[in-house]
Amino acid sequence: MKKAENKIIFGRQLSNDTSSYYGAQIGIGKLNKSQVTELLSYLENKDFSNKYLKNFQEYSELFHYTGIPFSSEFNTLEDLTDEDMKSIPDNIEFELDEDGEIVKKEQHSFSFKLKGFYLISIRFEDIYIIRSASLANNSEIKITAGIDTLPVLGTLIVGDPDFYILNNFWIKAKKMDFSDEEGNGDIYSTYQILYYYDGRKLKFEDACSRDEMLEILGADNYIMYSDRTSEPPDIVTETEDFCPFLIEEDEVEEGTLSMKIEILKELL
Repeated sequence: MKKAENKIIFGRQLSNDTSSYYGAQIGIGKLNKSQVTELLSYLENKDFSNKYLKNFQEYSELFHYTGIPFSSEFNTLEDLTDEDMKSIPDNIEFELDEDGEIVKKEQHSFSFKLKGFYLISIRFEDIYIIRSASLANNSEIKITAGIDTLPVLGTLIVGDPDFYILNNFWIKAKKMDFSDEEGNGDIYSTYQILYYYDGRKLKFEDACSRDEMLEILGADNYIMYSDRTSEPPDIVTETEDFCPFLIEEDEVEEGTLSMKIEILKELL
């Protein structure tokens, strides 16, 4: 006789000072010369209501995923909770290795391959990750965390190449089904980087400091700008010292912004 299958639902969120459902949507796309010229014109005129900021999904053909962001500095997997008790049954746990660390399964990763301009976008928003599966025996359920890796974004955002997005789970080597994420729909900040990749091998493991990481990346090869409506998440607080424009606070580092615009124009 076939064993009856039980419905398994696994839900988790991370809370911080910015949101009860702390998550991010990340997109990376390659821009052609006319698109870069147009975007630089917007930045030069301090027009941050442009389509690249508002509709970055259109420029995310190389990487576009949503999940909970974390790095080795922010060990958020240990802090994930299910405060709204969406998980069924309630004995679902993360799979741990011999050292008691949460087991993570590598999924997607992104690294630059072709020279040219890239638009990198990270939008912080409410996310409550929910996944489902059917299982014949649910006496002991261990979940494996699925992560995407983004070393370049980690270097820019947190000064740490180990930057990840948690967005999937496996149960007994089978990927759990997608279920709609929940939250109250708030989008509370967007950070974007226009970056020129010059073909160098980005060996962040050779760096001992954030400045060295940025030098490896090409310290003048990018412009970072943001649109935020509330205090930035902890994970990007240190980023704001080199973000040329914070819309809500009307802070413009004129020298930095103008210099980088001219550098990127030359790279065109």
